[in-house]
Amino acid sequence: MISNLIKRICKKMGDVDSLISQLGTLDIKSTDTYAKFISNNKEKLSMNLQKAIKGYHVVSKEPIKEARWEEINEQVFKKSNCNIIETASGSHMSGCDIRTEQVGNLSNKTSKIKDDVFNISSYRLSSVCHFQRPGEIKEILEEITKKSKSYENYSILLREDIDKTTTCYKWLIIPKTLDILNSNKYKWSPMIGKRGPNKGLQVGWCTNVNNGCSMKITFSMSSQLWINISLTPTMKEKYIIGEVIYNKKDKEKQIDYIDLFDLCVTDKKLE
Repeated sequence: MISNLIKRICKKMGDVDSLISQLGTLDIKSTDTYAKFISNNKEKLSMNLQKAIKGYHVVSKEPIKEARWEEINEQVFKKSNCNIIETASGSHMSGCDIRTEQVGNLSNKTSKIKDDVFNISSYRLSSVCHFQRPGEIKEILEEITKKSKSYENYSILLREDIDKTTTCYKWLIIPKTLDILNSNKYKWSPMIGKRGPNKGLQVGWCTNVNNGCSMKITFSMSSQLWINISLTPTMKEKYIIGEVIYNKKDKEKQIDYIDLFDLCVTDKKLE
């Protein structure tokens, strides 16, 4: 909207593209603003993450996954001086799950991590590639770029099984501009089936390894884009907001929904 307005005003100036390029940052959340907010509020964000996850597990023993993470993440932001503009509420229509004033637009993801490696799923790309039409990689990358315009950062909750009863959650906020998250920074090749009825046929697309990370598109999984990420020490230091340990053996803290109702509702008369 801003870019179109500037183009109309400056149409006769002869240097419109340069001006638009300089003003392009007005359309997205400033990286400096985001970094400053995280730095100033990291302790509060981490503390509220602890409360939210442990509060969730007071009632539920199930691990936190996509829809629940979006809800919990929203609560953590609200309690940490971050204004929520809008949430997708599980619809995932645009790729953006939470729009905030201070941290920009976020795509929420959850994943299991083992040996510092995890995977996140992204866009379904069946409109540009599938079994009957593998597609052209240029068109596929253009579609990925278009779909990614609705958000600036990933808000990722990782869960690591320490033992059979203990889980460690790690929360990261990672800018999508990192090379390892940019599909255009990889070399793409057809992925060929190695066994079964699809042996010798193209079953998707895959990339080279970039700093321990890679991407792939699997036709049999709605042509969904998957990103394989290696969590380096630098990434841990720079992007982890907080960690929470949950132990299933803490039964003394477990309550059910009926207990919760009795605790929280003053008028317990049910109509």
